[in-house]
Amino acid sequence: MSEGWAAGIYRVQTISRSRPKAANLIYNVMIKILIPVDFSDCSIKAVNFAAQLSKYVPTHLDLLNVQEGTGSLYTDYVGLNKEFNQSLIAEAKKKLEHLQAQLGLSEGVVVDTHLVTGEVRETIIAEAAKLGSHLILMGTSGASGVREILIGSQTASIIGASKIPVLAIPNEYEWKKPEKILLTTNHFEKDSAILDTVFQLANTLNAKVEAAVFTSESSDDAATIILNTHEISAYERFLRDEYKQSNLVAAHLAGKNLEDTLSNYIRQNGVDMLVMITYKRSFLKRIFNPSQTRRMSYHVKIPLLAIPGNK
Repeated sequence: MSEGWAAGIYRVQTISRSRPKAANLIYNVMIKILIPVDFSDCSIKAVNFAAQLSKYVPTHLDLLNVQEGTGSLYTDYVGLNKEFNQSLIAEAKKKLEHLQAQLGLSEGVVVDTHLVTGEVRETIIAEAAKLGSHLILMGTSGASGVREILIGSQTASIIGASKIPVLAIPNEYEWKKPEKILLTTNHFEKDSAILDTVFQLANTLNAKVEAAVFTSESSDDAATIILNTHEISAYERFLRDEYKQSNLVAAHLAGKNLEDTLSNYIRQNGVDMLVMITYKRSFLKRIFNPSQTRRMSYHVKIPLLAIPGNK
């Protein structure tokens, strides 16, 4: 967890309930999903996705609004900033309670609301740890080119910092139950803690899992291409045997650009959810590191589940 985050000075928790014990992302127990909301269309899209997901997976939703605070030394001194911030807090509290009531009445979802002041990324990460969340679910508006470089994405930033899975929902995405999930890895991942999350989710949704390994035609040498081509068949057999998926398919994808190659595969093969594993490694050593997963969160048109790796 990141250090030095600003402690909240104001908190709203409208429902008090006992918390479930820690668990992996998907089990036959209620999972805790933290949803940061700023009441934009993007964040409401994430809330709606969580409500639909709750029809298939037992969930407890924590709606989190983070107030960063505004003003200057002078406005603080004369009390103007304090009054303004209190007005924002009151308005956010009312909106959270409205969302909570809507979800409870229309979807029957268990919901808590939280209003905290602090820096957005640090506060979200800290609240996820404090609440024992199994998943952070966020909307993402996407970006490209100069806009991506200049303003970045709060969701992408969380993906890079989080120690628990992050599910990013594109703003233009319309809910449909995932039928096909694509797992991408350049490590031929065999860590059960990671793979269990993917296959438990797939089993719960009655979805098919496919796996893919990407080779860069621009930066990978011939030895890497040959190795990936050889290993992909063995990895397919491993996943089939380990998770009793007799029809699982693993593909070796090659191209000059990761985003374009994956996007084309997703479109051509009807993939409904993309899973990427983030590793704390340098860009030159690994393609699938946090920066590549974050970049993909700008471009992907379907939900992206980013799972922290251990390497």
